[in-house]
Amino acid sequence: MNTFLSKFPFRATKPKSAPASRKISSWVDEEDARIVYVLRPRARRISIKIDISNRRANVTVPGSARKLEAARRFVREKYDWILVQFEALPAAQPFVDGGRILFRGALCTLHNPGGRGRPGFDPATNRLIIPAPEGALAGRTKRFLIRQAREALTHCTTVHAAALGKHVDKISVRDTSSRWGSCVSRPSGNHISYSWRLICAPPFVLDYVCAHECAHLVHPDHSKAFWDQCNALVDTVAPAKAWLKKNGHKLHAVGAQA
Repeated sequence: MNTFLSKFPFRATKPKSAPASRKISSWVDEEDARIVYVLRPRARRISIKIDISNRRANVTVPGSARKLEAARRFVREKYDWILVQFEALPAAQPFVDGGRILFRGALCTLHNPGGRGRPGFDPATNRLIIPAPEGALAGRTKRFLIRQAREALTHCTTVHAAALGKHVDKISVRDTSSRWGSCVSRPSGNHISYSWRLICAPPFVLDYVCAHECAHLVHPDHSKAFWDQCNALVDTVAPAKAWLKKNGHKLHAVGAQA
């Protein structure tokens, strides 16, 4: 730790596709490449967030690059904590042939027979069969999971919204890091967004998250009335919340590189 960040060992990087109005600079520490400093002009304080999917620590540098030195000092103070967080990361579940990944709440084997056939899940052998040429397995696996997630999330959302006499105008499926779902209800339309990683959780958990977000179409808060509405839609609120609390971090390990 004596030489850690003792000088200015950073590699500056810039997102290739970031528009001029959203320039965000970042610096990868050369002493520990798992630590990345990200300049966020709208942030108000220095913070560290462990990115499970990418196995790194993202350090927010608020305001301007003038705060970078303060961020470096903050990381020095918290370095032992950062190492503990890295050690506690759930085992990575990379998209590799023969690898084991979560799908609908259970570990299954990822199998690549090669070629360009149709991907699918074989319950008899508990395998996700993803035909892919060399170098394409990871991308094809992720796209398959996203399609499966979109289908399941759209179905459950439609059912719960209808039970409430509501209509959801747009359903988005993204790779979110802090929320499993979010709901925006406006006069122009209702929009619900979900994490595609919910397809890796048990179906009752995915269904609960859909019910939770649909309940926000009626109650835009977490009042007792909101939770009563959730419980009226599904009878799995408590076990689903408990599952996410215990296992949610494992969903972000799906697709992570070892």
